[in-house]
This record gives sequence, structure tokens and C-alpha cells, in this order.
Amino acid sequence: RDVLQNPKATLNALCDSLNIDFDPDMLSWPAGIRDSDGVWAPHWYHNVARSTGFAPYQQRQIQLNQEEQAIVDECLPHYNYLFERRIKL
Repeated sequence: RDVLQNPKATLNALCDSLNIDFDPDMLSWPAGIRDSDGVWAPHWYHNVARSTGFAPYQQRQIQLNQEEQAIVDECLPHYNYLFERRIKL
């Protein structure tokens, strides 16, 4: 969500934290599959292959079954731990 809400500022902050130069070319790219996408790209990355930049953030409603919710419940404390330590603008 952070990246989609403000790609330039978020990537700039990431680059700063990694001590690398931000390049505006990071904000857009040519459509298509790349060799670096890996063997599963044609099966998983259809939207990525069609994209040429970051799409605006859209909140989504997700319906989980009981088994899926149990996995979320187990993972959520770990996610929250990492989320609180993310790069913040």
C-alpha cells in the first residue's frame, strides 16, 4: 500500500536506506515478460507483464474461509512486527 500510494517517495526512502541512488526510471517500465521474471512469469504475472508503472492503490475486500483465516491468524503477529519496522515516510 505504501508504494502504491506514493511510489516516488517510498522508493526514494528505500534507496536512501540502502544507500543507493534513486532513479526516476524506477517508476515506469516497458510492458512485457523479462528473463529476470523467471520460469513461472507467464503463469503468474499477467498483470505485471501488462503494466508500465505502479497502479493506484485500491482497497479490496477479501473473503477467507476458515482454513485461510487460521493461517492469517497465525501469521498476523509476524506481519505486524515487520510492518511496524517498515520504512516510513
